[in-house]
Amino acid sequence: MSDLIKIKKEKIDEVIKIENLTKKYSSKLTALDNICLDVSSNDFTAVIGPSGAGKSTLLRCINRLVSPTSGHIYLNGKDITDIGGARLLNVRRRIGMIFQQFNLVKRVSVIENVLVGRLRFSSSPVKYFSSLGGKFMREDREAAFECLRQVGIEKHAFQRADTLSGGQQQRVAIARVLAQNPDIILADEPVASLDPRSSDMVLEILQKIHEEKKIPVMINLHQLEIAKNFTKKIFALNQGEVVFKGKSSSLSINDIKDIYGYIPGELQYKKVSNF
Repeated sequence: MSDLIKIKKEKIDEVIKIENLTKKYSSKLTALDNICLDVSSNDFTAVIGPSGAGKSTLLRCINRLVSPTSGHIYLNGKDITDIGGARLLNVRRRIGMIFQQFNLVKRVSVIENVLVGRLRFSSSPVKYFSSLGGKFMREDREAAFECLRQVGIEKHAFQRADTLSGGQQQRVAIARVLAQNPDIILADEPVASLDPRSSDMVLEILQKIHEEKKIPVMINLHQLEIAKNFTKKIFALNQGEVVFKGKSSSLSINDIKDIYGYIPGELQYKKVSNF
């Protein structure tokens, strides 16, 4: 196993710190309005809220796929708000990103997809990509297989990615993120297109990674019960503004009504004491 996979994260009070973050797409559309948020190594945080609340924009600002209009984003104490070029590329390698539609290279093998995560440790990306015909460095190959074992999908290492089920493909995406040895994992609706059993499996894997490796996870979710059952903290947005911030265990039916303006159908027939 690669020593890089064995490394334990040092305890850091704030892996991500967000101060007064605002994102305006136009004068009439404000996606995020003066957001303040801290994420520590002990946090498994769900971001909830109605469609269009700004959840995806928040995650994409953190990894700088979207540039904020104002405010500041800090990664391990360093301001990453306005960086570009090689510094931005390095930051994105340190922030693992999981997408709803997996974002795999469908026509290549599972192991090749995971090896993309090893780019963080390659001094020569051109030389690295030239090896993607099977001539991988031994260290990278061992690290990739270890990541596949951690998500329980190593037996599919040499299958084409597009031959796997949706839940399996999302586990490949998680393995690819693990191969980065990231400082934080961001997950943008990672179970929205999955069946309930696959959804639970993906969340259990992320929960295990968080607990064992002390990697903070920040995940956008529409499924309230999943947010309540799997995460430690909940951060709720509505129209780009913060409307709830606290422990997942403290989220009440009244809070949910404040966040969404109504009680979602999945909870309408549940007793308040059961939520």
